[in-house]
Amino acid sequence: MLADERAVSAKVAEERDRAEADVREKETKVLALTRALEEKQGVLEEAEKAMKALRAEMEDLISSKDDVGKSVHDLEKAKRGLEAFVDEMRMQMEELEDELQVAEDAKLRLEVNNQALKAQQERELQAREEMGEEKRKQLLRQVQLEHKILYFFFIFS
Repeated sequence: MLADERAVSAKVAEERDRAEADVREKETKVLALTRALEEKQGVLEEAEKAMKALRAEMEDLISSKDDVGKSVHDLEKAKRGLEAFVDEMRMQMEELEDELQVAEDAKLRLEVNNQALKAQQERELQAREEMGEEKRKQLLRQVQLEHKILYFFFIFS
């Protein structure tokens, strides 16, 4: 009976430890994804600044139409390349945000499971304590009864 209780307690403790380890792992992943997202946002901001600067420079060159038609073409090509880069960075940022959301959802689920395991373990511990107390009282009553029987036996013998 005690061995069963210990086995159940060990199983619950193992599940709780596993859930806590999963929570820590998810928290680490969330932090890593957050850092990566922040880095990508920084890269995106830099690319947008560079694109704005090149756009302004291109407009300046277009307005001073000399024999720089070739430069205008090169600038437009660079602009298209930068716009493609910005679009790619936006897509990566959206993917990172999605991964971050999934990781946060998983972390929340693990925390809820962890709380449920802790509550279950507390209930089981309380039940075992109550069972142990009941067993102790029963044994005490039995000892008292046997003591009375022996006392009665010695008195009347």
